Formats: sequence, C-alpha cells, structure tokens
Amino acid sequence: SGTPQPAMYKMMYYCNEIVRVYDFDGISASIRCVSVPEPEEPTGFKCGTDPMIDADDNEYETVEIGTQCWTKSNLHVAPAGATDGIAGYYSDTDPYYNYSETNPYYYVNPSVDARVYGYYYNWEAAKLACPSGWHLPSEAEWTVLKNYVSANFACNDVSNNVSKALASTTGWGSSDDECSPGNQSYHVNNASGFSALPAGEYDFTFTGDYAFYGSHAQFWSSTEYDPDDDYISGHFYLTKEDTNAGIVYAKGRVCGFSVRCLKDAE
Repeated sequence: SGTPQPAMYKMMYYCNEIVRVYDFDGISASIRCVSVPEPEEPTGFKCGTDPMIDADDNEYETVEIGTQCWTKSNLHVAPAGATDGIAGYYSDTDPYYNYSETNPYYYVNPSVDARVYGYYYNWEAAKLACPSGWHLPSEAEWTVLKNYVSANFACNDVSNNVSKALASTTGWGSSDDECSPGNQSYHVNNASGFSALPAGEYDFTFTGDYAFYGSHAQFWSSTEYDPDDDYISGHFYLTKEDTNAGIVYAKGRVCGFSVRCLKDAE
C-alpha cells in the first residue's frame, strides 16, 4: 500500500551492455546473491594481551605503559652463552660465587621462587637475556617510563613520587612514608601495572651473596656510564622507603640485578 518508491536495479541488454535502471519498487526482478568474505582477524602482537616468550618457552605477561610495551615480571631464563655462577661454586672458604666483569653470568637464588622473582644477571648476561623482538632498556627508555608514570600516576600529584605506582602490591617491607612502596595503607601500589617486585640483588661488591630482598628492586640498563670503567654501569632502581625512582651508577657490572624486557619499536 502507499505510493510506490523509486528503486534501482541492473538490466542486461544485447551486446553485453549492463545499465542501471531506476523504476518503482512494485516491479518484479530476479535476485542474485554475492558472497562477502569474512573480515580477517587483525594479526600482529597485542601488548597487554599477548605474552613475551623467552628462549625456554616461558611466557611473560605484558603491559602497555604510554608508548612502551614492557614485560610485567622479571626474566627467569638462562641466556645462551651465559654461565650459572652458583653451579660453578667450588670453595666453602671463598665467600663469593663465580663472577666476571666481562663474561656473562647469571644467578638463581635458592631462597626465593625464581619464576616469580626472576634470575639475577650481571651486565654482560643481561644484554643477552631478552628474546628477539625485545631488548634490555636503555637509560633513555627507563626515563621515558618514569616521565610517563610521573605525568599520569604520581602519588599526591608530585612529579617525582613515582615508585609507588611502579611497585607491585606484594612483597615490600614496611615504610612510614605515605608515597613509598612500603606504605600501602595510604595509597595502593602499582597504578601503572609495571609490578616491580623487591627481588634485591646478587651483591658481589659487599656481601658476596643475595641482599636487599624485600626492600629494593633493581633493573639493568643497557647504557654504560663509562666504557673504560669495568666497575660501573647504570641501573634503574626503587626502594621500599623512597618515593622517587631512577637511574643510578653505583654498582659494578659483576653484580646480579633483575631484567625487564622492552618491546622493539615497530
């Protein structure tokens, strides 16, 4: 019922000519159907959804923070070409495990769950640890992370109060400072999703053993402080009582720190 509405259909004439014809919708015409392919699922890595997979097929959750894609937990893999510093320990009178300033060594603390807290790497091993497509972050890349967290998650809106937003919600010793990782009665940790655990370090320079578990998170940077000084390289750190976090140059390359991997730029 009602007034017929104009509609369009196609008609084939002689000489294989196809023309558009406009007529009223009351006319009858044949119908042909065309198959439309399903849209393809997008391919490629999705940060925050897809894991990073290391050389031993261990999977690590990922998190997108600003323009960067990070692993959410510390690496626990033996890099190709690196030596287990504890397995080669041979003397009860020597207070130190095997170590080197120039050769890659890694350490597995038997007192903690290595799949949670990760292995400890000297600087040479740290540079080998991340799989293809990922890398050990430079000082500049750690600074990008810190600046983004400062701009978006700083405690009390103070620019350098960033450690709480980077620290995990568990494992930290107590602190009275309201904006430190060790005080979670004031604000909850880990607003950024980075989930830094206080794994401490393998501290060759002072104790010859593991130290600062529960109070420090220390991550290697790929940046050298001084190429001619075998003792010092940069690392990113946060502690249970400090509100700030950043790069320091106070440890030797023989020390074992945690490793986080950063996704290569597309």
